[in-house]
Amino acid sequence: MRICWKHLTVLPVAGIAVAFLVAWSGLISVKASTGHWKVADIFLHWVMRSSVRTAAIGTTVPAFTEGMLPMAAGHFETGCAICHGSPAMPRPDSVGRMLPPPPDLKDKIATWSDGELFQIVQHGVRYTGMPAWPVAGR
Repeated sequence: MRICWKHLTVLPVAGIAVAFLVAWSGLISVKASTGHWKVADIFLHWVMRSSVRTAAIGTTVPAFTEGMLPMAAGHFETGCAICHGSPAMPRPDSVGRMLPPPPDLKDKIATWSDGELFQIVQHGVRYTGMPAWPVAGR
């Protein structure tokens, strides 16, 4: 059998048709209570890390002074600690059952650069519970 350009054209079209058929069938669960397949979870986390790393290139992180610490700590306690926990408030058990679960920042913060953290906080992370906290004028 000889493979010609017509065969190579039919394969992608057939693949797309099969993908739409599977999606239309309802066989793929979208329940938030079950989470992603492990391979999808690994892929999405890799995409998120790559996206944040790329977005942080050339990011100018605003200067932070000690005088800003009380305001920042207050914002963290009211806006962030409910999911990530803090020294004053441990994470509730219910947060650990969120999908994806928000990271405990005392373990994960060192794996991100300042620019990456700024990008995550300012823009949030799509398809998670992490909202954007935009800064005025940016």
